[in-house]
Amino acid sequence: MINIPHIDLKIWNPEFKTIEIVSELQQHGNVSIGIDGEGSDCETLGLYKLLDAVCSNLGYTPGAISIHTCNQLEHHSCYKIIKHPPLYIPSGQQFASQHTLPEKRWDAIKHFGIFVGRSSWQRLWMASHTWSNYGDITSMTYHYDSSVDYHRTHLSFDELAYQIGLPNAVNTAGKFMQQLPIKNESVDSYPILTPAHFAIAKLYPDFFVEIVCETFLSGNSFYPTEKTWRPFICRTPFLTLGPRGFLANLHKLGFRTFSQWWDESYDQDADLDNGRIAIKCIQQTQQRLSILSTQELEGMYIDMKDTLEHNYQHFMQLKETDFVKIWP
Repeated sequence: MINIPHIDLKIWNPEFKTIEIVSELQQHGNVSIGIDGEGSDCETLGLYKLLDAVCSNLGYTPGAISIHTCNQLEHHSCYKIIKHPPLYIPSGQQFASQHTLPEKRWDAIKHFGIFVGRSSWQRLWMASHTWSNYGDITSMTYHYDSSVDYHRTHLSFDELAYQIGLPNAVNTAGKFMQQLPIKNESVDSYPILTPAHFAIAKLYPDFFVEIVCETFLSGNSFYPTEKTWRPFICRTPFLTLGPRGFLANLHKLGFRTFSQWWDESYDQDADLDNGRIAIKCIQQTQQRLSILSTQELEGMYIDMKDTLEHNYQHFMQLKETDFVKIWP
């Protein structure tokens, strides 16, 4: 299988990958392609454009090309799409079955939690905004380290400046970047690999709601990761920055979200204005929640308990085969 490594929906070295694909077609008459074990939208990624050029210019049949993906929404009329279940379901269930987390610590609860491994423009903006406005009531990690080559390559400050304007990026994100990396030594691990990506669960009793920054914001994609499974495991409410319809697709899987308590219209706005409208909606919810007292947060949490318990139990019973029933 030829793997297509990519970050932020940009293929690494597409020229070399094209050569590999053509060589495989020449030798075997068919080729299997993987997209890094992730669930990016192949159209937005530019993979279909690359394959269309190979087929039209060199005379290959699209049906000879198979694409393996964890994106449950991926489809194409010509290329063979082979879907795999999202990652970390069994490992998440194993972690949850082996650990009993303490109840929320309401005597010292913070309002928000946000945890970022690899930076991207939307994660940088959400974390910068949260640190700037609610830093004292937020539990946060952000692993960007300017002394590490990999991190310097993937900060995405230039993309952030393009998306929100240079003055805003400099004034808010610039100050935040001076604090990085932000780590919690009791759970710190990077890169965050199995089973370390669930170790951060020990921080969840310390805050009320998580700002989940999923892997993708753009494209027609549904690819929940450990970032989504963790609040289920930890019985924690969440706001999710992800592609359009992410919450709606969680509903199809049988999970419940939180429109009873705050505005979730951002789920249908994620593809508008490059995600900036959805981000603004989440930030408005942050502002409303930030002024609530500890007693008000606890009361809201008590109201949510049936939803949170349902999500936990449903995740523990989730099977990888459930996905193909909904998205064949």
